[in-house]
Amino acid sequence: MRNIFRIVQGAAAAAGMSAVAGGAMAATPTVNCDTPGQTITAAIAALSPATYYQTINVSGKCKENIYIPPELAVTLVAPTGARLTPATTSSATIDVEGRLIVENMTINTGTFAGFYVNRGGFGTLIAGTIDGAGAGVQVSDNSGALLQDTTIKVTGGTGVSLYSNGSLEVDGVAGLFGRNAASIASVASGGIGIFCGQGNVTLSTKGGGDISLKENGFAGISAIGCNVKVNASAANPVTIDRTGASGKNSDGIVLQGGSATLNGVRIIQNLGNGLDAYENASVALQGDGLEIEGNLGAGILAAQGASVHIVPYNGVNTISQGGNDANPLFDCYQGGNIYVDQIAGTITPAPTKATLGCLTVGTPQ
Repeated sequence: MRNIFRIVQGAAAAAGMSAVAGGAMAATPTVNCDTPGQTITAAIAALSPATYYQTINVSGKCKENIYIPPELAVTLVAPTGARLTPATTSSATIDVEGRLIVENMTINTGTFAGFYVNRGGFGTLIAGTIDGAGAGVQVSDNSGALLQDTTIKVTGGTGVSLYSNGSLEVDGVAGLFGRNAASIASVASGGIGIFCGQGNVTLSTKGGGDISLKENGFAGISAIGCNVKVNASAANPVTIDRTGASGKNSDGIVLQGGSATLNGVRIIQNLGNGLDAYENASVALQGDGLEIEGNLGAGILAAQGASVHIVPYNGVNTISQGGNDANPLFDCYQGGNIYVDQIAGTITPAPTKATLGCLTVGTPQ
């Protein structure tokens, strides 16, 4: 997905500088939503079908639902910021079936979704904010989304949902507007930061910046049969903390089937377990900066044939139990297994008999 993004950026820049007859440069369309009669929808309708990205500058407070058809590639840039609120709150604020980049804009969800990418579309949010009572981002039907330095905080739905082979990448890198982090939260009762029903999730901080999924109602990440990858480090972590916004015991990461490779993830202070793996899920915990501590349930739970492998590495690593909770660090049932290559240098402090639970020293069989 990164390579796609680099191509997108280059195409977007080229779109704003395309030459016209006589050597003059084509003017970039500008929409000021505070001016009567000016809308983003009208500016999009005036574009010709094209495979390259065509740029529209946006400002003001916009109230409309935007649709990007399959034949268009569009970049919406808000140099001074802009706010988009849906005119029809029960429909997606932005519906993408083509390709779309949105930079530096605040998007309200209405009651459905703020950013909906479907039918093979691809959507990119850069230095943006999504708020409201609906879902933040929904991706389905072999579509993809890239979020850079984007903040999602919704109160009535999931932060990001993936269905039908949707793909998501979240980056915490420094963006065009000086931001340096990404944050996803659904503070609704039972809300989930990232839900994957089928597809691929990648969280990366390798370019700098942090990613946080905090104060979600049910789980920071909940995935069913998905591939989940976290590429982070102690210097720039991915942090999942304080799930249980509804006051119920809620877990940091919940994986049902599928696979996960978690590098440098911090799972801390959640009201339930830190990491749950079920239904033959395969999980590898590795990389510097791994931290699982302060969770009120078990640190790691493996059940129903799931396997969790803690890989040794050089770096800061803490796996511990929080408060006075009597639950073990490691808990297994119905054929679940948790392995660690070696305890020394991998789990600090070293587990005692009281906290060892079902941990097995050795590689998965």
